[in-house]
Amino acid sequence: MSFVISIVAVVMCTVTFTVLVSIWLGTSYSLKKSGYHPNQTKETYDRLRSDLSRISQDLDGIREHIADLVIMNYERRSKDGKTNN
Repeated sequence: MSFVISIVAVVMCTVTFTVLVSIWLGTSYSLKKSGYHPNQTKETYDRLRSDLSRISQDLDGIREHIADLVIMNYERRSKDGKTNN
């Protein structure tokens, strides 16, 4: 009797393993075929983070140029004001 229970347990484990592996392989195949990439979200996040960093650096440079233009505008106005008085 114990021998029969052991054989049934082995068969059940084998069938369960085979079904689970089949489901896993089928799911993996269909996901790959549909264009799913497991690391795509992380890659997109890293790319966006890099782009935002680059944009921040560009904005810092633009702010410096705007500050220079504002100073030049005040200097021009003060010169015009002095010559007109």
